[in-house]
Amino acid sequence: MSNLLRLGAVWACLSLASCSAEAKAPPAVLKKSDRTYNEVENKLRVVAQPLGKPQPGEWLAEHKEDGQTFAQYLAARPVRRTKDLKKIYLVLLGDFTPEQKRVLEITREYLAVFFQTPVEVHRELPLADVPARVRRKHPSWGMEQIQTP
Repeated sequence: MSNLLRLGAVWACLSLASCSAEAKAPPAVLKKSDRTYNEVENKLRVVAQPLGKPQPGEWLAEHKEDGQTFAQYLAARPVRRTKDLKKIYLVLLGDFTPEQKRVLEITREYLAVFFQTPVEVHRELPLADVPARVRRKHPSWGMEQIQTP
């Protein structure tokens, strides 16, 4: 398995691990938060630059996406840090060389700074533990992929 696929599996597991806790639904009406979010969006709008035409090899050159407004992002009820959700857990999937483990450690440190919350490795799982039903070969590239919903 390629290093890129391994790191991709780690990112997918990061998403899974950080979102796996049951988050409480936000109130239907967020009066003060709505004002705060609107202020933030308005301040950021002046520095937002529309994306140029995607270049060959870029994600959007090969995958049609409609994009997402800030309101749509909020409507999706993203998992946010709360008094109950205050740590990000990583699940490392696969066998890593010492160099790859160093990259993962640097990534863990970066995530902690970026999200301003503790990040720790919850567990490490060997690829042999991944059942066949969630594995596939990419139809075009032939690379092995692992489904991480």
